[in-house]
Parts: sequence; structure tokens; C-alpha cells
Amino acid sequence: MEEPKEYMRLRGVFDTFQRVQSLVLTADPPETPYTSKYQARELLGQMVAETQALTLTMGTGAGAEGEGEGTPDTTVLKDFVAYLHHLIGVLAYETEETSAAVTHLSQSLAWLGPRLQVDTAALGHPPADADADAESEADSLPVALVSEALSPGVSLALAQLLVRSLNQMGVVWTNRQDPTRGMHYLKAAEALYRTHVMPHIEALKSGALGVRTVPPCGTEPVPTDTDTGSEGADTPAGSDCQDGWWLPPICPQWIESLHTYTVFFLAQVYSALGEASLAAEYCRTTLDRQSAQGGVDVSEWVSNAVDLVAYYEGQGQLGSVRHLLSQARAMLDSPSASLDTDAEDHKELIAKLNVAEGNLYSGVIAASRNTLTRWEDACHEARAAGEAVPVRPRAFVSMDVDVAPDPAETREGTDADADADTDADTADVALPPMDTDTSDGAEDEMPLLSRSQAYELFNKAYAHYQQALDVFKLEGFVTGHVAVLFRVCDAYLALSSFEPQASMQARLHRRRELLLSRVLPQLNPQHYLVLMREMHFRVAHAQMDLFDIKQERVQSLCEAIEMAANPEALIAQLPQGEREAYSKALKVGLMSLQSLRLFHKTYEQEVRRRLQRDDASYSHGLPEGVDDVIELLDGPEDVAGYLQGLFDLGRVQFRLPVIDSDRRIVFLEDAVQCFARVVKYGGQVTTQAMAQQRNLCKEMLRLLTAKVHQLKRIRMQSRSLSLVAAGTEEEGGTVAQDGDVDVSGSEPVTNADSVADSPETDTSAHGDSGLDAQD
Repeated sequence: MEEPKEYMRLRGVFDTFQRVQSLVLTADPPETPYTSKYQARELLGQMVAETQALTLTMGTGAGAEGEGEGTPDTTVLKDFVAYLHHLIGVLAYETEETSAAVTHLSQSLAWLGPRLQVDTAALGHPPADADADAESEADSLPVALVSEALSPGVSLALAQLLVRSLNQMGVVWTNRQDPTRGMHYLKAAEALYRTHVMPHIEALKSGALGVRTVPPCGTEPVPTDTDTGSEGADTPAGSDCQDGWWLPPICPQWIESLHTYTVFFLAQVYSALGEASLAAEYCRTTLDRQSAQGGVDVSEWVSNAVDLVAYYEGQGQLGSVRHLLSQARAMLDSPSASLDTDAEDHKELIAKLNVAEGNLYSGVIAASRNTLTRWEDACHEARAAGEAVPVRPRAFVSMDVDVAPDPAETREGTDADADADTDADTADVALPPMDTDTSDGAEDEMPLLSRSQAYELFNKAYAHYQQALDVFKLEGFVTGHVAVLFRVCDAYLALSSFEPQASMQARLHRRRELLLSRVLPQLNPQHYLVLMREMHFRVAHAQMDLFDIKQERVQSLCEAIEMAANPEALIAQLPQGEREAYSKALKVGLMSLQSLRLFHKTYEQEVRRRLQRDDASYSHGLPEGVDDVIELLDGPEDVAGYLQGLFDLGRVQFRLPVIDSDRRIVFLEDAVQCFARVVKYGGQVTTQAMAQQRNLCKEMLRLLTAKVHQLKRIRMQSRSLSLVAAGTEEEGGTVAQDGDVDVSGSEPVTNADSVADSPETDTSAHGDSGLDAQD
């Protein structure tokens, strides 16, 4: 039988299509990267014109006048034209012609939408208030099931094409700085997958739909000459191919991959919109789908998982952290994973994974510490109100099982925890299962660790950190090395909450200090000034925590010194052990002052460099019209950090157990200046924590001002009495002064000892708010 002339014309169109496929796959030289794509676009345009002309000669549809038996339906021809417009739009986007891409993709959507009962006309014009409620608006898009008039093969193929066009439009608009509009297209693609593809995907894979499919492939299946319905092709009358003769065979894996792209693009869009939680949710879904589908770059997948873990860790969603890390290890251990374990990139990736796993264990300790702190505070408030103390939080059992509280541990003050400690060495540490939906604001409280469990978890975390440090060495990975040290310090801090003995707590804080203070002298402030700033701050806080412990041991002595008319004589009468405890407390307090001043100096050095860069004639000091270096800091974040240091500086100076009344007054006056600067400039930082600190500073200013006046009056009276009694007796006698306290038997001091005489690390009190001439 003679082939219909319409098919003869279509055969020519498909011959052209094969040339297009060849051009698209051509790798052009860098000098002319788009030559082949331009040629492919031109050929596709000719195919559109030829197919549209053929449509006009055939009338308006099947059975129309002029159509013979076996000729293609004009509706199907229009489907083919929509497909061609989609391809032209993709090529236009790849050649950086976004306006042309939008035009052709819109033409594809304008035809395919009504064919699948999807109102794509509304997608290009989101409502004016879309930014306020973008997600709910996108979810309400009118996406319906495909018309029953279409056979399963054609409907799935058209839905596949529509998803591709919607995905591409979402990407185009997002890259045109309109992520809200891009999100609308992507949400429509997501809804279309849910309503049409997902209900039929299993039947498609099993062959129950009777649709011609191909095995999993790495690229999109394309129509070939055998799909045109020409003579000899397998296109029996009434089959899917008779309705959609131009469509490629359907690949179930490729349809699933399309939806994975939708989810991936939505993650990028929500990130651009500042919706971090939604972006993380879609990132996680993307990773889950990629791991299930296989065929992914394992190293890239693990790297993305580690990045997502950092977000979930910051949100306290440790169940999600555990789940992703478990998946990452499984991916790396998979027999199909082809990895070069000796490559530097792979070693760095494993090191990052070790850091993330260490963070998981230390995060459990910190979260349990927060549970313990909240419970203890609640118990304190209940006792103060004369009420029953709250039920003790549930205990940990294993990493995978979350259990109800032990009946023996229902009230504060029981010995159950101590008894459990004896058996905890062989027990796993419990972690709640996968995080549940917390959209209502409710979060599961982390169960309590025992002391032994906390140490067990710490040792696991420490082992992972050590493996990371074997790769992130200081020589070559300064930032990475110090970042791991920060994590180790955080783990020590969390562990200290589970240590009942003050001496053991002091050791843990001491290790925090030594970890960083030993590295600081090896860094160059010209290159690592900001990093050194955080290190000084962390060292100072470790020393302050150590100071709290040591001062508590001599608290009664400090109170006696405060009230004594002759504190030097009081110190001289103390037993050797108490004098050593006092000396250690004073030394640690002075060391924390030094660290805090070095912390502030990094800000001042940064300001000085900027002033010198902007004004070559600048030498030192504050510019005209500037009262305080705080006014020159770069933004609220720097102001907040500097003021936090001032607040800490004032607190330490206020609490220093200084014997000499003159030095005591100087330290208190400097504390007054610190608190006054916080009050003056704290309004630039709009956080609740800063508001609370400002209020506390105002109260401290009132108390300290009165205290300074009182100490000055007492000093004058004491000197008058001394002159009357002994003439001009010198202060100090044979008693050691504050700067030369007896420290025999005390813990070794870090780099403070070797630089104590340096003007940059002078521990004397001062209230300077300007810039000196030394860098």
C-alpha cells in the first residue's frame, strides 16, 4: 500500500530531527561554544514551520475533510510542535538567550497545559502578594488528572514533557532574579507528578499499563525513525503509538529523574527566597531520591549530605543528622562506589565526614546538657514557689531507641542516676529516632545522659575529630584545623556539665584553653586576624569558666578581703594551701583580662588598617569627630562582638580578688567604663540578649559607682590612721603584692608568662576607647 503523503513529509521532518540530535551532542571549541546549538535551533525552527504547515493542510483534527485513512491527527501534530518549542527554549537558555527561551517554553506550555487540564496561563502571572504566601499559592495551582480520552502512554509522555517545560521555566525565572515566579512553575511540576505520574509509575514499571518502555538509560530517550508510524514500524492501529506516533518510548527511571530535578530546583528556589527550612527539606528529599535511584556521583552526594548535616545540626535536629550520616557511610561503603581513596579530595571529604560525625556525638552531649539545665532551673523555681519538682527527664538507652523514663528516676534527688552509672559503660547512648514534624513549634526534649554515657560519647566524638585533624593539619589547613579545635573545645565544655567534681571541671576548661592558646602564637595576624579574634574570645571564656571555679573555692576569703581594713595582713595569716588557691584564682582572672584585651585589639587593628588604606596620612588615634572606636566598627555584628567583650571585661574586673586597694579601685573604674560603653552603644544591636545586658550594665553602673566612692573613702581613712600611727609607713610590707603573688604549686600558665612584660599584653587596668600607634 502506498504510504500517505503526510507521512512522507513527516519522514523528512524526522530526518532533520536526527541531525538536530547530532548537533546537540557536538562539543564546539571554546572560541565558538554555541555554533552547533545555533545550527540545531535553526533546524528546529524549520521543523516547526514544516509541521505547522502540514497541520494547516490537514484541517482541524481527525476525520476532518481532506484527511485520509492512516493520516496523523492534527492534535498530535500540535503536540509535536509543542515538543519542538520546548527543545528550542532549552537551547535558547543554554545559549544565554533567556527572552527567547521564555517565549518558546511559554508556547509549549500554552498547548500542553490544556491538553493535560493544567491551567498554565496563571503561572506566568503570580499574584502581587506572592512573596507573602508563595508556598500556599503554589500548592493551590489547578493541576488535575489527565483526560481519560488520552491513552496511558500518550498521557504519561505528555506529562513528562510538561514537567520538563515547567522545570525549565522555573530555572529560567529563578536565574532572572525572580525566584517567586520560578517557584510557581516548579510547584506546578511537583503537583503534576503527584496527581498523574506517581499513581501510575509502579504499573508502568511492571508493564501493567501496556505501554512500550525502555530499560533505564542515562539520557532522555528520543524519537527515532521507527517511531514515526512509517511502513514497517510496529504501530498497530489503536495502539499508543498510533495516537502519539512521534513520542519516544517511556523510560520509568528518566521520569523519576525528572521529578528529582524538580525537587532539586525547588531547594535552590527556596534558598534564594530565604526559606531555609523548606530548602533543607527539598535538599533532603533530593538526596533520598538520588540514593534510591543510584547512578550518582558518590563523592558529590556525600559532600552535599555533609553540607545539609550542618544545617540540621544548627537546628538541633540530630535525628536527621544521624540519618544522613548513616546514608553517607552506606554510600561510601557501597560496592558500586568507585572511589580513589588516595586522592587528596577524597581524604578531605572523609575528614569532613569525620567532623560531622564528631559533631553528632558532641551535639547529643550538648543537647542533653540543655535538658539537664532546664530541668534544674525548673526544679529551683518549683522549690522557690513551694511546688513539687518536675518529673526527671527520660534517660538515654541506645542510639536508635527512645524510651519512657525509668520509674526509679521520676523525682530529683534519687540515686537512680548514680546506680545507672555503674552499668552505663557497656550501654549504647540513646538518640531520638528521626525528627518528627515540628511545624507547631513543639520539639522533643533530648533524654538525659549519665556521666559515663557522656564520657563514652565524648570519646567517640574525639576519635572522629582526631581522624579529621590527621588530614586538616595546621600547615596547609589553618582554617580547617582551627575549626576542628573549636569543635573539640565545645565538646569539652558540654562534657563539663556532667562532671560533678570541680577539680575535673577545671581540667576540662584548662584543656579548652590549652588547645587554642598553643596554636595562637603560630598564626600571622596579617592573614588570620578574624580567626585569631574568635580564638582569643574562646580562650578568654575558657579562662573565665576556670576563674569561676577557682574563685568559688576562695569565695569566703574574697568576701573577707572585701570587708577587711588590712587585707594584706589577712592574706599573710592564711595557711599555705589557701594562699595558693587565692593566687591561682587571681592569676586566672588576670589571664582572662589579657585574653579579652587581645580580643578587642583585633577589632582595633582591623579599623586601623582600614583607616590607613583610606587615608595614607593616617598614623594613629581616633579621627576627628569620633569619640570611640566602636563608632568605626564594620556593622552591627562587629559591634555586638565588641560589646560582648566589654561586658565580659567588666564582669571579670568587678570580681577580681585584688588585695591592693589602689589597684582594686582602678579595676572597678575600668569596669564602670566598660559597662558605660555597653549602655551607650548597645542600642545599635537589636537582640534580646543585648537588651538584657544593657539593663544589667545600668544596674552595675549604679552599684559600682557607689562602691568606688566607698573604697576611696576607706582608703583615705586608712592612710590617715597609718600616718598618725607610724608616720610614713610604706604600703605592702613583707606581704606579696598582686602583681607578684606566690604561685608555687599552681598550674602552668600558657603564653601569658612569656609575654607578660609586652605592652601589647599588659594586664593592668585601663579604659582606653581609642587606637594606639602600635599594630
